[in-house]
Formats: sequence, structure tokens, C-alpha cells
Amino acid sequence: AWTGFTPVNPPQGRQFHTVTYDPIGDRMLAFGGSSGPILSDTWALPLGAPTAWVPLSGTRRKGHSALYDTARGRMVVFGGQNATTLNDVWELSLGTMPTWARLAPTGTPPTPRTLHGGIYEPKRDRVLIFGGRDSAPLNDVWELTFSGELAWHQLAPTGTPPTPREDVAAAYDEERG
Repeated sequence: AWTGFTPVNPPQGRQFHTVTYDPIGDRMLAFGGSSGPILSDTWALPLGAPTAWVPLSGTRRKGHSALYDTARGRMVVFGGQNATTLNDVWELSLGTMPTWARLAPTGTPPTPRTLHGGIYEPKRDRVLIFGGRDSAPLNDVWELTFSGELAWHQLAPTGTPPTPREDVAAAYDEERG
């Protein structure tokens, strides 16, 4: 059943942002997006007693993916755009003092893209990125490994891939991997 609540201090309305659940902090994290201009904020909403949104620092970005890395208790952000389309990787540590840091994976990264889908796969400790848009819609699949060396790898799944697409939503099916 739906249950409504109205926490105070809400962030401004936005589109092309991400929302991630932090199970350790039992809070929802909303990051970036656009309300006309591209936004550079991150907001946390505690879910145990959702009374007020809490602003955290951010970096200017929209159309990115944001994933919760359960092994390291952090939010990982890939791609999107600010003044240009991006293919960089950032982490937001979610300890007592949330801190942004740019990650430097080895390997050839995906082309800069926006509006792609991404998931974190805890069993293989990796991120998977699908589709999105650079100058046209895409249908490629990329892996960013976390265990061992932080590295990019393009995957070549068997079968016929979906048609190229942007504005992708993705979810991880833990039971079937």
C-alpha cells in the first residue's frame, strides 16, 4: 500500500537525476539532474523517520547512472553530462563525512554517454552499463570490475542484442544473476 509523507527541506524539482538506496544509512540519496540548469547537489532522506531532507555536496551532472556498491558502502556515478558528455567515474563515500573522489579505472572506457542504464552486481563485484546516447542511441554493454584491478571491459553477449536505446532503466535480478 502507498503511504504518503511530507518531509521538510525538500530539494527543488528535477529531471534526469538518479535516486539510490543506502541500506547502511537507511536513506535515499538523490543526485544531480536538471531543473533547466544542470544541478550539482546531492540530497539524503532518512527513511526510518523521514522528517527532513539533508543536503550533501555534489558535482554538476545529469543523465548519469548512480549505483550503490554494497561491498564498500559507497555510491558510484558514471557518465552523464555537464557542459559536455562524460565517461568518468566518481564515488561518494557514505561514512560520517560523505566525500566525493574521482576513480581512475584502467582499460579503455566506454564512449562518453548519457541516459544509459547501469546496475551493480554484488556476486561478481562489478558494474554493468548498457546503452544510452553519445551522438546516437547505443546498445553496447560494459563492465567495470571492482575486485582486483578497477578496470573497464567491453562485453560481447551472445544472442541478438536489443535495438539501440536511450533513457534506459535497469534493475538487477539477484536470483538469476
